Amino acid sequence: MISEVMEEAEVKICNIVREKLHNKKASFSDIQKLLDEIADFVGDDSGLNTKWVLDQQSFQKSETTFYAAGYDICTYCIKYDLEQNLFIATEVL
Repeated sequence: MISEVMEEAEVKICNIVREKLHNKKASFSDIQKLLDEIADFVGDDSGLNTKWVLDQQSFQKSETTFYAAGYDICTYCIKYDLEQNLFIATEVL
């Protein structure tokens, strides 16, 4: 029962994050603010503890993972586009 509830919550949270972040472009000064706003929004909406995690391995791949209540929800690759001078976030499937 609990696993079913978590699966449903995971899908809902993943969809919220996707809507707010997938293929979004942001400047260096705005990318962390955008990630923090998403974590705060999901945390306020769900009542769960939320955070973005960037470990050494994911740093090397330019990836960050979103966690809610200790569960890995989704991972995004955030790459710098030199031509646009912006960071672009894409979901890692």
